[in-house]
Amino acid sequence: MYPHLIHESLRGKLTIARKVSDAISHIHSKEFTHSDLKSDNILIREADNEPFVCDLGLAHGLTHSAVTEVTSGARVGVKKWCPPESCGRDFKATSAGDVWSLACLFLELFTGHHVWEDETGEELSDFEIHNQLCGHDFVPNSISHMSELDKPMIEDALRRCFTGERDKRPSAEDLTKTFYKVLSTFSE
Repeated sequence: MYPHLIHESLRGKLTIARKVSDAISHIHSKEFTHSDLKSDNILIREADNEPFVCDLGLAHGLTHSAVTEVTSGARVGVKKWCPPESCGRDFKATSAGDVWSLACLFLELFTGHHVWEDETGEELSDFEIHNQLCGHDFVPNSISHMSELDKPMIEDALRRCFTGERDKRPSAEDLTKTFYKVLSTFSE
């Protein structure tokens, strides 16, 4: 999570989210996935809260090139940001998987809560997270904190990311557009 952003304004957090989703959208437009999105891989410069997407070591090509065949091994990402399809044996990196991971990141950014937590706010163990993801209980409990922001468009966009049906998730570009739209409602 991002402790120095806890007191950041919603507008500031939306700007960070827009820039990160735009960067991932750009990666996807080049026919690649990041495949390891997590808070440790989004560096935020404290001086101006400029985000930087880093660690493309698990990036995969979306085409069936030789590089994809070589790099499309087993998922080694951190479970709490992995999409539910990563539970399967034949998991392949997709842009929809990146979108799931983005939603996890943004949920933590906007609420300050762990993505996977119990009713008391305690972070779930990897085993409990795995059971929720593989048991088709996809929407994290922490999304309930989104209502505190009073921005239903953001909550709706994130909820749509937490579906087990990859083709029903919005794209990173769709998320960028949503964040632009919400940012336009703020007065200068």
